[in-house]
Amino acid sequence: ACIAIGDVGIDLNSLKRIEIYPNPSNSTINIKSELMIHQISIYNLHGGLVLNKDVDKYTISNLDISTLEAGTYFIQN
Repeated sequence: ACIAIGDVGIDLNSLKRIEIYPNPSNSTINIKSELMIHQISIYNLHGGLVLNKDVDKYTISNLDISTLEAGTYFIQN
């Protein structure tokens, strides 16, 4: 099962400074940013919060998304 991740709640000017990979993924994702990431929230297509994590980092390695069902999700930071 694969999970596709979309970006939401990010200033368009900052999109060039954020990397999310691999996409799609079925187990973990990595997020790199030139800006400090304080919190990551992942929402399903219905707007329901399915994962929320306080991080305060520039790079998030191996964020576990294996418990999420296959589908499309949106990330907000």
